[in-house]
Amino acid sequence: MIAALCIALALAAQDAPGPDARSVPLERVFPFWTDYHALPADERSAFALDYVISLRGGADAQFWVETADGFEVLERDPAGAATPPPPEAFEAGQRLFTDAPEGGASVSMRLSLAGEPRESYTIAELETAIAQAGNAMRSLMGLRAMFMPRLETVRFSFDEAAPEAVIVYEDGRQAPVETVFGDVITIRPQDRALRGAVEVRFGAVPQEAVLETSR
Repeated sequence: MIAALCIALALAAQDAPGPDARSVPLERVFPFWTDYHALPADERSAFALDYVISLRGGADAQFWVETADGFEVLERDPAGAATPPPPEAFEAGQRLFTDAPEGGASVSMRLSLAGEPRESYTIAELETAIAQAGNAMRSLMGLRAMFMPRLETVRFSFDEAAPEAVIVYEDGRQAPVETVFGDVITIRPQDRALRGAVEVRFGAVPQEAVLETSR
């Protein structure tokens, strides 16, 4: 999940956009943000909606959110993840400004586990996150959700080669996680091999934990 720890541009960014900056409505950049927050809290407690702003061609750019008092820098973490302003800013018709060239930036959405990444997760909380996110997609997307692949997998990414990880079962038995791919470990809670599993433990804290469809 992307936590609200965005730091990359906080110190060096200009306080306000220049005269040549372009702007777009917030809802065009961060679709479904207000819909996500409109869900009852207990229906989105286990997952988070994240946005990643990618710059094309090695471009360098800054982003600002219009406010009633001027502008605030939209901070991004080193991977480009950004936390949108609160829904009230969308309702007020505020805009996002950027000095990125035309076509120089793109925004992608992702669903993550809620909260800061940890060294261990219960299988039950992974199942809850997947179920909540799936229900939210069906609620927000309507009939379109029928044609979308189901969320079934949690992808844990690390900043270097994936550490050793184990699955803990109800009887106390432990088994190594076998779904390791370079710096990524994937867990599919409904896999037959995980019947009776209660927890997954990593040898290091993941960098992010993203919900994905099975491939």
